[in-house]
Amino acid sequence: MVATEEMMTVPEMAERLRVPTQRAYRLLDEVGIPYVRVSERRIRIPRGAFEEWLTARTFRAERHSETPSL
Repeated sequence: MVATEEMMTVPEMAERLRVPTQRAYRLLDEVGIPYVRVSERRIRIPRGAFEEWLTARTFRAERHSETPSL
C-alpha cells in the first residue's frame, strides 16, 4: 500500500541513479518511474515501487566459460 510505504524525494532518487536532479525529474515521465504528486510542487517516489522498477530494468551479463568446448 502506497500510503504506508516509505517514500523517496526526487533528489534521493537522483542520488540512487547517480544522475543530476533535473535529469531525475525528466526521467519520471520519460521512462515511467512510478511517483505520487503530493502537491503542485512536491513529488514522492514509493521506495518499493522504485526498487522493483529498477530491478526489472537491470541487465546482468551472463558468464561464459573461457574454455572452448571440444
